[in-house]
Amino acid sequence: MEHPLPDAFALPVEADVSISWTTLGFDPSTTTDGNLQGTVPSGVIIVAAKTPDANGALRSVGELIITAMPFSFELAGCRHLAYALNEGSTLPETIYLPEGVAALAAGARVSLPSEPPQHALPSIGQEELAKLASPRPDPAITDSPLGRFSLRGKAEEFEKLAVKATPLLGDLCLAGQATVWFAPPNAGKTLIALKLLGDAIADGKITPDNVYYINADDSSEGFATKIRLMDDMGVHTLAPGYQGFTARMLPELFHAMAEGKKAKGTLVIIDTIKKVASIMDKTKASEFTHACRSAVMAGATIVGFAHTNKQPQGNGKLQYGGTTDLRDDFDAAYVMGPIELNGFVGDKVVAFESIKARGANTRSVAYVYADGEGVSYTERLASVRKLDDEELSGFRKIEDEKADADIIEAITACIDEGDFAKMALSRAVAKRIGISERAALRTIDKYTGTDPETAKWHYQRKARGAMIYALLPSPAEVPILAT
Repeated sequence: MEHPLPDAFALPVEADVSISWTTLGFDPSTTTDGNLQGTVPSGVIIVAAKTPDANGALRSVGELIITAMPFSFELAGCRHLAYALNEGSTLPETIYLPEGVAALAAGARVSLPSEPPQHALPSIGQEELAKLASPRPDPAITDSPLGRFSLRGKAEEFEKLAVKATPLLGDLCLAGQATVWFAPPNAGKTLIALKLLGDAIADGKITPDNVYYINADDSSEGFATKIRLMDDMGVHTLAPGYQGFTARMLPELFHAMAEGKKAKGTLVIIDTIKKVASIMDKTKASEFTHACRSAVMAGATIVGFAHTNKQPQGNGKLQYGGTTDLRDDFDAAYVMGPIELNGFVGDKVVAFESIKARGANTRSVAYVYADGEGVSYTERLASVRKLDDEELSGFRKIEDEKADADIIEAITACIDEGDFAKMALSRAVAKRIGISERAALRTIDKYTGTDPETAKWHYQRKARGAMIYALLPSPAEVPILAT
């Protein structure tokens, strides 16, 4: 007897649960013109472009939240990105979005496409929301007119051209910088520069073949002397009117050195700058310093000489001449001038004071050289030497007093006119010449003592213990006791 096979078990039929805007909580409705609208439910955020032009900016938001692929739809050419928030995630108080992009959160009315997502909205958590809460720069502009001049990616090239700023001409010129020395005529700037140049060559700091001395301000005899010295050192001499060289060519040559990578390790000494550039004309002076900067950026070192004004400043110090461009645009600037110092009969002493420094440039230094009658230029050159701190101590004392002269005068007058304790004296001085009491007090302390060589006043105990100031006799008035 045949037994029929049992019927196969019936497979369960999966319920047809379709996704709709209603099931997603948007409470959709149709407007009078037939468009679908809804309200963004709690736990949902939509980021949308306000205009079709902002679709690119919106794309950057999607790339930022890259952990979830959003439900994307387009209405009237404007792209929308919809996300669900993970349970427990909350929107930050502030969201940073590109210009033209808006965020729609719970409660906002939004136009909806007729076709809802086929699956639940992709979810994002607190990590992605934190990215939206962080400010971001504007998107990159790929066609900027400045782009073609960009040096991005050329760091290695400039690293090869860079020159370490080490002392080259004594302490007054660092390698890889543009330096200017301001000095009155016949102060000895060329003399000292040539002495320091000879020392640099002897010490192996620079190759003489890479040194160019531009002599544009000399007599025939002086020129002949200096070109002989340069030849002996193996240094190049350039002079306007010779070998086709003219002063106005120099900026162009500096640019050519930089562009042709022929600048690194080169030293150019310009004697003097006013013969190759109009430093009284701001536009032309700026063009010259720009050319110098081009060569320096490519590894050259430039030292130029310029003159000081004929009239010194109110404190007696020399003032640089011309526009401010040389001082402002060069890396370092010094004012050089003669100083009075005892014990140097037949010699000239000159001091360099820094008025601009970019790096480890020395602040001040002094040199002495033979200056008597009948001394040849080569003898004078051989006599140049740097003064040490002990030799300069007297000069520094005089310079300090010059700087403090007005305050010293006011303090002296006040002490002459009445009895003052320290604080009362500082107030009287401050009122007298319009300075701060602190500045007056500092100067009072600076020159208080009993030695007339270093002090100008001292204090004496008076009635009720008050310490009253009195003037000291000047060193010339102190009697010399016989021994």
